[in-house]
Amino acid sequence: MKVAEPGVYAVRFARAETTRSNMYLRYRSYREEDGPMFCDFYFWVLVHPEGIILFDTGFDDRYPVSIQLGFEDGLAALGLTTADVDQVVVSHLHSDHTGNIPRLTGARFLVPEQEWRFWTSPMGRRGLFAGEMLEGYLGDLATVEREGRLQTTGPGTRIAAGVRTMSAAGHTAGSQILIVDSPHGSIALASDAAHFREELDLDRPFSIASNVADMYTSFDMLRELERQGTTVIPGHESTIADAYPRVSGDGGVPAVVRTLDLTGIKRTTEED
Repeated sequence: MKVAEPGVYAVRFARAETTRSNMYLRYRSYREEDGPMFCDFYFWVLVHPEGIILFDTGFDDRYPVSIQLGFEDGLAALGLTTADVDQVVVSHLHSDHTGNIPRLTGARFLVPEQEWRFWTSPMGRRGLFAGEMLEGYLGDLATVEREGRLQTTGPGTRIAAGVRTMSAAGHTAGSQILIVDSPHGSIALASDAAHFREELDLDRPFSIASNVADMYTSFDMLRELERQGTTVIPGHESTIADAYPRVSGDGGVPAVVRTLDLTGIKRTTEED
């Protein structure tokens, strides 16, 4: 199969049915009726002139939610295999974003420095934190580090032409988002700095927060990006697959959609 056209692709591979009270911090304080909602799960693929870049890697069969589109199948929908992946930018180290790492034996992993320090410290093993990093997932990244394929990133790290990170702490100690600029527009892949559109529209923190004040600050940053013309794409929003052209999927949960055209981006060196 031919490799997909240059672009930023969302691969939706799973969905969980949940409730609003489960998703939003101190939901009772809003004095609203509870209700059902979806939490969708994605990983992101950049087909870029400088190589194939993933933003997060989803989860694998160690995670307690059913997978509806396999990791390799999601890549295959774009004409790719795991061997084609050059770089993996990790937003944060929760288990639903760090699965499948042993399958990516040739990729370089880019992890936020503050996030890596936190999860490899004794504090990262404390009860309420450790529950978000399932057994084995951190070990997968430790193996990558021993192999010399893990690099820590700071705010504003250049990944490729038009692609850079921004710090967005709050959900975790050192979360980062990915900014992608192309001749066709700019997007911010928010990952869990904003799981859902409602978090930004209603200023409503997610139920899992390492620092609520930092989460509010990250909301402010994302809204400022929008004011500057960048499209912010929340990390678990169920409407993404309906808002962009589908490359794969028949209307069900498994879907691959193109969220930004990267045609026209020129390969550059870091010094350019």
